[in-house]
Amino acid sequence: MASPKRTSPDAKRASPRPSASRSASVPTADELPVTRAMLGELRTELLERIAQVHDALEARFHEVKAEIHEVKADIHSVKADIHDVKADIHELKAGMARMLLLIEEQNARNRVVLDGLVAVMARQERAERRMDGVEETVRSLASARP
Repeated sequence: MASPKRTSPDAKRASPRPSASRSASVPTADELPVTRAMLGELRTELLERIAQVHDALEARFHEVKAEIHEVKADIHSVKADIHDVKADIHELKAGMARMLLLIEEQNARNRVVLDGLVAVMARQERAERRMDGVEETVRSLASARP
């Protein structure tokens, strides 16, 4: 794609070596004309650099995407652990509810037994009083006898 070099008529007449008087007017890099080939090379270089940056960004994008997938996997693992903990908590709550039911049931039985014991003790108290009365009567009869 390189085009043939075009030279100006002045360039053909100029000597290949500049003279000492001409060195004072040597053009700077900014003053030199740019050829089509130079522009093509610059374009190619810029396209390569852009492609390089694009590839680097794409690689970094894939790295970040992989890291995001790792974080998501960690989050799913934590969620699974949380579900396990919740299941354990529900199991503990069920066990506690069962224990509370058994305690209430035992309290109900204890009330029945306590009521029975109170009745037995009251009956025993009455029997002892009667027995005390009978003993008193027997003593009074025994002491009245000559």
